[in-house]
Amino acid sequence: MNAIPLFETEGALPGFLGALRYEGCEAFEDAGLGVRLAYGSGLTRADVYLYDSGTPYVSNEIDSEEVETHFLQAYSNILEAAEMGGYERFQAGAVEWMQLPGDFPKPSYHWATFVFGGRHGVRNGSRNGPRKGSDPCHGDNSGLFVSHLMVRSDGGYINKIRYTVPLEDAEQVEGLIQFLVDWQNTVQACCCEVPRH
Repeated sequence: MNAIPLFETEGALPGFLGALRYEGCEAFEDAGLGVRLAYGSGLTRADVYLYDSGTPYVSNEIDSEEVETHFLQAYSNILEAAEMGGYERFQAGAVEWMQLPGDFPKPSYHWATFVFGGRHGVRNGSRNGPRKGSDPCHGDNSGLFVSHLMVRSDGGYINKIRYTVPLEDAEQVEGLIQFLVDWQNTVQACCCEVPRH
């Protein structure tokens, strides 16, 4: 496995972020695509992507054109997948800035939300299929999920997060906020220890 951006080794990754437990790391064959770190608990899932797209350094300014371009590309990929049938019952939500509480930089993330069910529903063991017992064609909210896409940069890498929760739990944002606060504290500590040049 390639070194994990900012962390170097899997042993340096946090075992928990908020209530979500670390589940594994996937290093992409193309080193510019970096890694995917998986966290989860029950049907709530978070995938963290750290990558640089093969560039020597990514700006750490959240309002830079470079970081905004990465966010818009990630969001565009989701919209395109929905148009091609990759997400059933897809509804785009807010696209705006997210600000974490406390002393975090303002704003903290580029942020988009959407609702979906079906083929890419959060799963039993697989991120690519509907969970057991879900009925994406049912007329109520069964099998629906809210997903948050958040993008910023840290330590010269794009820091992209997909946090997905069942729709019935979507109003309970404390879990999302605690995950992000724990993640940002961890990332900031790594950036101070091992700056990328």
